[in-house]
Amino acid sequence: MPEASETAVTEHRHLIPGRILPDKTIESLEEYIALGGGDALQIALAIPPEEIIDMVKRSGLRGRGGAGFPTGIKWASLRSDPATIKYLCCNGAEGEPATFKDRMLMRRNPYQLLEGVAIAAYASGAKGAFVALKRRFHTEVKALERARLEMMEYGLLGPVPLELRFGPDSYLFGEERGLLLVVRVLEQAQPLRAQLDQGHDREAEDQRGHEDFQQSESLHESPRRVETRPVSGLTVTT
Repeated sequence: MPEASETAVTEHRHLIPGRILPDKTIESLEEYIALGGGDALQIALAIPPEEIIDMVKRSGLRGRGGAGFPTGIKWASLRSDPATIKYLCCNGAEGEPATFKDRMLMRRNPYQLLEGVAIAAYASGAKGAFVALKRRFHTEVKALERARLEMMEYGLLGPVPLELRFGPDSYLFGEERGLLLVVRVLEQAQPLRAQLDQGHDREAEDQRGHEDFQQSESLHESPRRVETRPVSGLTVTT
């Protein structure tokens, strides 16, 4: 007999039964909710995180990259990490030649992607979550920014703060170390911007920010010379 939470999942509405992509682009949060959007997050928040991870493991869900890594194991590894502060990063920096699967997901239904990240962040015990993609993905950036603001307004992103991060057009930006370097640089830049707003030396701070971004932009030129300090509890999920 299925457990109560599993029964709730199977009896609930499904956005697109048996499919990942909708037939057409989801244009608004209202349309997403009408199709069952937001239900999965509400179910997830009502059960223990460990149970969510167990369900994902038993579902056989895997990443859609070449390795096909089991999603439940990835979530479990972050939750069990002894680090006191953990972050979850969704890798949307698709750069392999002739690939468009991730960008199509972000274009067609950005709400579903963000809801999935919110569930993963809650289940894995993350303090914050990031969706990182290339800044030249203008259509995807616009779609995700719109969806994030709408979902925040209606309280549909769960308890874990979720932010977007935009990086360079380097192939290695999609590699784990490169992506985390860019996310860390951008995260460190936030207090610098706050200091600038308070009247600190703009020229000096701009130079520091410029040097940081030069390091992230140089990934494609000399990736072996880029020094990345290990960040305990920081993982990438695609």
